[in-house]
Amino acid sequence: MNIDFLRTLLATQSPSSAEQEMTEAVREYAKNFCETETDVMGNLYLHHGNPEGRRVMVTAHCDEVGFQIVHIDDNGLAYIRKVGGIDRQTLPGTPVAVMGRNGKVQGVFGKKSPHLQTEKDKGATPEFEDMWIDMGFTSRQETLEHVAIGDFATAVAPTQQLNGGKRITGKALDNKIGVFAMVETVRQLSDQHLPVNLTAVCTTQEEIGSRGAVVAVNRIEPDCLFCLDVGTATDIPSVKKQARGDVRLGRGPLLYRNADNNSDLFRTMVEAAERKEMPYQTGVGSKISGGTETSHVQILGRGVATVNLSIPNRYMHSAVEMCDMEDVENTIRLLTATLEQLK
Repeated sequence: MNIDFLRTLLATQSPSSAEQEMTEAVREYAKNFCETETDVMGNLYLHHGNPEGRRVMVTAHCDEVGFQIVHIDDNGLAYIRKVGGIDRQTLPGTPVAVMGRNGKVQGVFGKKSPHLQTEKDKGATPEFEDMWIDMGFTSRQETLEHVAIGDFATAVAPTQQLNGGKRITGKALDNKIGVFAMVETVRQLSDQHLPVNLTAVCTTQEEIGSRGAVVAVNRIEPDCLFCLDVGTATDIPSVKKQARGDVRLGRGPLLYRNADNNSDLFRTMVEAAERKEMPYQTGVGSKISGGTETSHVQILGRGVATVNLSIPNRYMHSAVEMCDMEDVENTIRLLTATLEQLK
């Protein structure tokens, strides 16, 4: 695995509908071993295999949750709305970077300090209109010289490898680490002859409705689709295993059993894992109807056989998330083994 490439991806900003920095980093890396192209939605396609073979698609969404500026007050403070699902409790004090007209502008999420809060305020999660991004400017005019209404922002967090490099933390592991696993799979397969026509897609706008994936599937019309994403780890305190299952970091990639997953593709991946003696986990997800890109694309056209392959993730949709690099490696191994055996 090319860890430097992963670090490059985690350093990019790619809020939903503004993913260009991320897709350009992938394109620059992938052009060395496969053909690439883009579409009007900003999806990035990586092509490999037999053009006459069955159409097999792998997706991993490249967008991240973030923020968009909706108002700048007289003191130069920027008020925002969320882009995708955000855990508001984690925001106060979080460093952010605004994607300004002349480059990135550093700032921090602010709210009233405890000394200024009423008793009702204390202990309550602030609403978005009660928080702001403070970039250190002193007036609305000064702020507008650097950023504009509608500019996007994302959290800022260092990428760290803990426990001797086994556990990785950083911002937007959902789903930059899924993109990393997908691209590394294509790289490992690039010197092999594949009987199938493989298209791997960095899809856009998943966090706001899987819009990019819908366009990509309508364009490619795949016979089957593998979706790489992260899955919620439950190996933290106060999570009821009897309600959410037992999903642990370091126990291998996660295969869900719900309506998102075609039973034949699920069985194909399980057989590949057991044949190669690779660890994997099974779970049911938060609801029977699923909820990732697969739930949107499997009902397009005549229907698409889909399956989710998820990397367990702690602290999802917060400023800092955590995954296990052994799970990432085994995800790449499992997807590679599965694609190799497809006829």
